[in-house]
Amino acid sequence: MILFNLSRKIKLLTIAFLVISSFFVLSTPDVFAFSVSPLKQTNIVKPGEEVEFFVDIINDSDEKSSFIKEVDGFIIDSETGIAKFGQFSDAQNWVNTESSKLVLKAGEKGKIRFLFTIPESAQPGAYYLGLFAKKVNSGGQVALSSRIGSLLFLYVEGEVSEDLVRTTFSVSKKLFFTPEFEFALGLQNKGTIHVSPRGQVVLKNIFGKEVGKVYINLDQRKVLPRGVWHEVLKIEDVGIGAIGPLRVELTVVYGLTQNQIHDVESFWYIPLWLIYVMTGVLTSFILVFTIGGRIVKRFRK
Repeated sequence: MILFNLSRKIKLLTIAFLVISSFFVLSTPDVFAFSVSPLKQTNIVKPGEEVEFFVDIINDSDEKSSFIKEVDGFIIDSETGIAKFGQFSDAQNWVNTESSKLVLKAGEKGKIRFLFTIPESAQPGAYYLGLFAKKVNSGGQVALSSRIGSLLFLYVEGEVSEDLVRTTFSVSKKLFFTPEFEFALGLQNKGTIHVSPRGQVVLKNIFGKEVGKVYINLDQRKVLPRGVWHEVLKIEDVGIGAIGPLRVELTVVYGLTQNQIHDVESFWYIPLWLIYVMTGVLTSFILVFTIGGRIVKRFRK
């Protein structure tokens, strides 16, 4: 459990840069002629507080256009790190969604206001929303694929939990003939704030000596609350010291309090060339004993 306070605001701001590269134009840019700013917003609020956010719109078309607002929740895709919308968030119920339209002349700039009323019962933690501007055509209908907006990272003060759970850690098979080992790692965030897991998978031989290593989440992807995170880890080109039974040790570190997850799996590595050599040696022994036995029998006769 950790306590949020304003002194951590700068640290929390860094999460915004994770998904700026995935800023959501939900169609190709030339489908509509308007732009918005800022691309991201971050704020820390208290239960019972009111706070407002603005999205600036510039009508880049050569005709008058109308816009309405829309709020959508998102999560971070565990494989790509890109924001995926259509995910309901409790914070969507906190925003005033009156249906007033903003009308802008060609080249004109305006603002859409999003007023949030944080309930006293709001659970501490992080909430992730998209504040959209949506274009309305001349007939009053919303144009298809015509919304762009700002990513909002909203944090409610109070005690929050960091709880990352390992759902999967497994080796792809129990016997390998080539030095190409794959391990599946799955994590689920059951806490109330995002975490960025990091750590390593270490491969050790029968003597406890390290023979391989791979690091986890070097691109620092975040796992949002209720989110899942999957990765396939690979260790390749190990040396001769890896032959035989192997032990793979997982260490994951996450959160401001440096919580840790540990797990262990085991498997065997017997390279094909060793099998060929052993087969050749065994065959040679069999031939030697067979031929030698026949020779001994002849001399006895």
